[in-house]
Amino acid sequence: MILLGVGNRPGVDDPGVPPLELVVALDRTTSMDATDGSGVPGSGDESRLDVAEQTVQRLLDALPEAEVSLVTFGAKAEVVVPFTSDRALLRDRLDAITTEPPTTTVGSSLSRPLPFVQGALEIADAQDSGAERRRAAVVLVGDGEDTADVAEAGWNSLRDSRDAGLVLGVGTAEGSTMPITGEVQPLIDPTTGEPAVSKADFGNLETVARQLDVPMVRVRATGRQATDVDTLARELRAQAYADLPEARSSREVTWLWALLLLAFVLFEVRYAWREVLVVRREARA
Repeated sequence: MILLGVGNRPGVDDPGVPPLELVVALDRTTSMDATDGSGVPGSGDESRLDVAEQTVQRLLDALPEAEVSLVTFGAKAEVVVPFTSDRALLRDRLDAITTEPPTTTVGSSLSRPLPFVQGALEIADAQDSGAERRRAAVVLVGDGEDTADVAEAGWNSLRDSRDAGLVLGVGTAEGSTMPITGEVQPLIDPTTGEPAVSKADFGNLETVARQLDVPMVRVRATGRQATDVDTLARELRAQAYADLPEARSSREVTWLWALLLLAFVLFEVRYAWREVLVVRREARA
């Protein structure tokens, strides 16, 4: 059992791997209040923002080595957290994010966080020591609603600034109503007098993903097709370090030493038993 413990110890991070700088841009527009966050029509009442925050948190948990900067966007964009490795701070700031009120008159725009993301990437680039270039990754999370022309969003300007990226879409194409905190009725569409329905626009998100040249994934929080965030994290890491030779798992190396130790122990035990048998034979003679 001791040998099993020795062989199964997690490996120490390779100090030769460059740092990973991750910029997360999170949508907090009013439409993120829609209650189809699970990604499956009619399956629950979680808001898009709730599921988005949970997904981002799981992604950060799966990338403990990353320095993270958190940007939110709605009527305006802002840096909520500059680059940090403080996971408790990130968790608190992430939990505190709420949607903007429906009285905001500025339309949704997926290009609004772009200058802030670009600025964060420039900060990451400026921190390079020159010995080993830092790796930069961008993750955009939202429902894709945009009242502007997404084709002109300009995310392709970041292609040369990022090593990896991911676009995560929350909500459903069928859409859902948007409850208002403290109100009995959901948000009403003034043109119809009926409850407003927000439909996620995955086509817009796919356009941004193409501009960035990264994958777009629809987030599903429940069911057999629930999104495997750990796999997304591994794929993001693999993108970021694609130019490096694949590192051998230190867990495998530890197992090698454990097997050598086992062979040595078995040899010593066999030798000891032979000595015991010789002594017994001499005693009988």
